Amino acid sequence: MIPPLDRPAVVKRLTLWALDNKDLGSTRATVVLVVVVVVVVVVVVVVVVVVVVVVVVVVVVVVVVVVVVVVVVVVVVVVVVVVVVVVVVVVVVVVVVVVISVWTISVKSRARSTISSEIISHL
Repeated sequence: MIPPLDRPAVVKRLTLWALDNKDLGSTRATVVLVVVVVVVVVVVVVVVVVVVVVVVVVVVVVVVVVVVVVVVVVVVVVVVVVVVVVVVVVVVVVVVVVVISVWTISVKSRARSTISSEIISHL
């Protein structure tokens, strides 16, 4: 600690030293410049990290949405194909049953008429 009586002398010496060493101002400017550069670099790094995280999240969301849409489209196409196949099979079965029924009725009708004509001819 500086004795109380010597304080004015110390202040005078420090003032003269500061005036002789004008580099002190440029040192402060350098410190301020370094602090500003560090703050700018930190802000830029934070912004870049945030932008990268946002881009990654957006890409992941887009990929998930595309996958969900593709899965839904595939499921809808499969359901439509199954329904069409079932309808076609049912229509074919109905047509076959109707054709067989008509043919059977026609054959029976011919057989009856043939039998009737033979019975009549024998009488």
